[in-house]
Amino acid sequence: MEKAIDVLFFSKPRPTVQEIKELFEPCGKVAGIYPWRSNSTDKHHCFVEFWDSASVAEACSRFKNRNNLLLIPLGPDPVLKGRFIMLSSRGSSRRDRRETTRSSLPTSSPKTELPSHPLSTSESHDQSLDAETRQSEVKPAQTLSQIMKTEATQVLDQQLATSPPSVPPKQNPETVIKMTVRGDRLDFDLDKQLDADHDNMIWLLEQGDSFGNWMTVAAHYRRIGSISAATAVVKAFIPWALKQNPKTNLKPAQLFLSSLNTQIPTEPRTRDPRTTGSDMVSKDSMSANTVASASSGDVVSSGKNSSKPVLDHVEHEYKSSRDSRKHRSTDYSRSNKENSQPKSSSSRPLEESSASGRHRSRSRTPLQSQSRFNYRHSHRERSPDYKDLDRAKRKAEYQLESERSRRHKLEDTYSETRKELEKTKQLADLLQSQVRSEVERRRVVERDLADLAREREERESWLRGQIKESIHSAVDNL
Repeated sequence: MEKAIDVLFFSKPRPTVQEIKELFEPCGKVAGIYPWRSNSTDKHHCFVEFWDSASVAEACSRFKNRNNLLLIPLGPDPVLKGRFIMLSSRGSSRRDRRETTRSSLPTSSPKTELPSHPLSTSESHDQSLDAETRQSEVKPAQTLSQIMKTEATQVLDQQLATSPPSVPPKQNPETVIKMTVRGDRLDFDLDKQLDADHDNMIWLLEQGDSFGNWMTVAAHYRRIGSISAATAVVKAFIPWALKQNPKTNLKPAQLFLSSLNTQIPTEPRTRDPRTTGSDMVSKDSMSANTVASASSGDVVSSGKNSSKPVLDHVEHEYKSSRDSRKHRSTDYSRSNKENSQPKSSSSRPLEESSASGRHRSRSRTPLQSQSRFNYRHSHRERSPDYKDLDRAKRKAEYQLESERSRRHKLEDTYSETRKELEKTKQLADLLQSQVRSEVERRRVVERDLADLAREREERESWLRGQIKESIHSAVDNL
């Protein structure tokens, strides 16, 4: 059985195969020497193969106290020699093999005959590689494909030369969700059937029982650019989920909502192109009339109780804003005409300052732009009537929300009371059925007792008659 050891040399010059053979020959007969790894430091690895286990034990005991040598015995393996050859061919370069072989061969003549009995398999292998190297110096330059076909690449494992794993295809986001509406199972395509009004989608989602559909719809709204709709869907999902299961993990929804809140200022404020100025004025006037009538206690109707001063005030504001826009447009055209004329050198500092101001305005982040927008509109001048109407509107909205919350609480209380009433009715029916069964049993027992009493009386009367007859017969006999 062949035995081998892994030898680690701590020396600056790399030892040759001949030096290693001379070092380990006193321990026993060497079957092969395989140098397999060497780096720029003073550490060099090689495998030394012996013919018997006693040689391995002798080598380990002989060189145990050497500081520049480390021996590790290896167990028997039928394919160990092939692994040694593969590692040595992968680890050592051709230059190292050529130097090792030349150092082991005599240099008296260029044509030196090889010994009839080689020292080891590794030495003969190195000598053949040296001959190939000398022939390659005379041959012309080889192609890249021929250079890559070396002996080291031929012994590599087939698994190392396999192609890399294929990249999985990019998955498209989910656009079809399954919804349950009043017991019917529906396939809802978000790309084709998504409603622009998020309130309708929220109502449909509330009819179902799937938690994942909420996040899918919100993500689709976010993907198409409707951040406010996505925010509304997530805000409606949180109380719905808590109502379904109070222990629901809402951390993903809260994180998604926080990311949507950071994107709200970047959402473009789009308007329906069919909406005109008159439609906007009529809508504003209707809301103003509603708030005014609600604050005064009147009943709102379609045009009958409309407030004329409020309408005049809204129309006046609309006309003034339109005149200001016209004035700005005329000023802009006049400034364009002035800019078309040749400019003097005195206007350059002003142009530079305006350009820098435009650059600063363009370099603002969306959050800064939104904060400036909120600041301007929160501090704009408002008329007293508008402020009163706004205050009344907010008060009415607050009252509406409070009444709605009270109504929801009363509805919940009513539903709970109904459930308790149903349970009480069921318990009463059960008790009544038990009472009826007990009454029937009592009546049966009473009938049995009456029958027994009647039989006892009959038996007693019969006994009395018998006693009387026996007495009369005894008297007659006397």
